[in-house]
Amino acid sequence: MANIPHLNGGQVRSFRMPAEFWLRRADRYREQNDPIRAASLLRHACRMEPNDPELTLEYALQLRELCCYEASNRECFDLLARKPSAFLAFGMLTLNLLSLGKQGEAMDAYSIYNQYTQAYPDHLPEWDDDIYFAEEALLPSSDSKQYIRLHSLLTAAARRIQRGDLEGAKRALTRSTGKPFPRKVAQRDALMAVYEHHAGNDAKAAEQALTAIKNAPRNPGLLLPMGALLWELKHPAAYSALLRAALYVSAPEDEAGVCELAVQMAHQKIAVSMLQKTLKISPNRMSAVFNLCVFKLRAGEFEEASQLIHRLREIDPEDLSVERLFSAVCALEKEKPSKAQIAAAGESQPFYGVLSPEQEAESVDICLTLAQQGMDGFAATLMEDRRMYKRFIDLLHTRGELFILLPTVCGALETTQAEILLRRLMLRGPADWNGVMITARLMTQIGLKPPHLVRFGGRITMIDPDAPPEATPSFLQKVALLRLKKTARLCKDALPLAMHVIARLPEHDLLRMAGDQQDVWPYAFAQAYAKQTARHETLYWEAMLENDRREAYQAAQAAIAKALQKGGKQHGTH
Repeated sequence: MANIPHLNGGQVRSFRMPAEFWLRRADRYREQNDPIRAASLLRHACRMEPNDPELTLEYALQLRELCCYEASNRECFDLLARKPSAFLAFGMLTLNLLSLGKQGEAMDAYSIYNQYTQAYPDHLPEWDDDIYFAEEALLPSSDSKQYIRLHSLLTAAARRIQRGDLEGAKRALTRSTGKPFPRKVAQRDALMAVYEHHAGNDAKAAEQALTAIKNAPRNPGLLLPMGALLWELKHPAAYSALLRAALYVSAPEDEAGVCELAVQMAHQKIAVSMLQKTLKISPNRMSAVFNLCVFKLRAGEFEEASQLIHRLREIDPEDLSVERLFSAVCALEKEKPSKAQIAAAGESQPFYGVLSPEQEAESVDICLTLAQQGMDGFAATLMEDRRMYKRFIDLLHTRGELFILLPTVCGALETTQAEILLRRLMLRGPADWNGVMITARLMTQIGLKPPHLVRFGGRITMIDPDAPPEATPSFLQKVALLRLKKTARLCKDALPLAMHVIARLPEHDLLRMAGDQQDVWPYAFAQAYAKQTARHETLYWEAMLENDRREAYQAAQAAIAKALQKGGKQHGTH
């Protein structure tokens, strides 16, 4: 780094001062309520000491206070790639991911953070109180089991709609409307609207979309797709859905969705008003400043757009989306274009967090051109140019076909550099499962012991590429488990006998138990146990059965008796 001077109160100080000096200066700017200058100095200190976890987390905290949640996450993931033992980063990730609306990833980060803080209670950061207050949004509710079952059904229905299996989607949706699931579920109503639209029933689709909006009037993640569907159906309620989404938006992803839908519906003023309101509350919120800059460009208001992009550069100059927009604005400054040319240039700029096809193609061309010139040179460029490094990782996050480059790139790097690159890629999230497995196997090959931490499919989890696949229970095993659960509710002491019998039932009796629509086998297990232990509960079990179930009940009793004769009475050990 060049020995660049820093002017302060008439004194010239070199930027080669130690990191502790810049940390103290940042604290002073915090006290003076100048968070952007504090973040700039903390960033400089972090680049001087990249392996200092406390310094990096201090910078990540400052970015979070500026509402730059994505940038704060970037610093935390960079830290975990260099120092996997820096578990406090998971606490910061928990807060950031919640602010970004990524509930699943936030729960995973919280579970890792909570596990380590219980083992090391003396290492809690000052901002641990914020995580404590966030626990209510993370801890499962009392009906979490029911919610998980419903979520699984809705996920299956969504996947079936996506691949065109409308009959399968209808079965899953119909099942989700029965007991024990609640009557009003907005996500289910939204999926039904999508299903009816794909099935060609536009009137029913509109009706279901309106029901979904009624059941979740403050959920932008649901209001936006329902608004887009109603707009496609030319229903006037699309406008109210857009307005509601703009009113209750919180996550940057939803913010970009409001901007996209507003442009689609030619109501950009709604999105601009939303962004201006957001910036009144959080003046330095990265996504809002960025999106407002794009709107200003599209309106031909170049001077205001230029001020906004320079403000973004001051907040976080390492954000690639900001860098692309800044380059476009600088190019316009040199050309001195007309208002129409400015608006045309703004139309080609995507909103925050979205990469346009042209920008992605440009990044691919840059990487492939460097790779064709030689992998040693490409690897050296990645280590020297932070932007190129991030560009490469971002491409592997979206383009699975580029993983063909990864083994050669890792071979051209030193072992430590390859380890950091692979960890960082796993924490960014490979483009597909094939990319996850390639990265995980490369990590194992260079000496990193599995399991490896990976961020994929909306979760943060561990993966061992060489672990044998988990055994999948058969249909009969799943049915047997259901019968055992019902038996335990009737008489917990009868479980050993029931397990003993099921292990010795012939196949035709197992199939009969699987098809037990009258639910008599648990009662038969309980009565068999009562007889063997000379307990006086036989009449009680039989009294619970209606007359039309007696025949099936007696057949189950006969099958259980045969199994007991076959295997003896030593059922307590099974």
